Amino acid sequence: KPYAGWVDAQTQMPVADHEVKARYEESILAHSGIRIIEPELFEGYDPNNKTFLHQVAIDRDMVPVELSNREDAESFRRTHGDKVDIFEEDGQLRMQLKKGAVLFIPKAIRFDRFVAGQIPTGWNPATYGVPKDIIDQVDPTTLYVLVSTVE
Repeated sequence: KPYAGWVDAQTQMPVADHEVKARYEESILAHSGIRIIEPELFEGYDPNNKTFLHQVAIDRDMVPVELSNREDAESFRRTHGDKVDIFEEDGQLRMQLKKGAVLFIPKAIRFDRFVAGQIPTGWNPATYGVPKDIIDQVDPTTLYVLVSTVE
């Protein structure tokens, strides 16, 4: 017989309405809503290890550097266009960045935002009947909104 009501996600046992607050309030508050970012929910994103890149335009032609293969050379050509020369010298493929080429350099900046609105820890769209093929194709936030709208 199908059960309609609260079910503990770990034990799969029914939970009476009047027991929900006492049993789960602390966990719900710790793992839902606006809270300190939990890196495991964001594929390892950690605001303490935030990387910023800034653009630097070089002001003179750089010394040529050796390239390991033609694919790398073509990638630099697509990125820098006429601001890069690709050539062979002594049988070795080389690249020279020209004046005006723009590079993206990591920049050390203190990031001061450690909270975010997050999907509840452990939330699983499959629990609400969302098919696996859709789960595999759609981002978690969209799935959460979809299920919340239906509910």
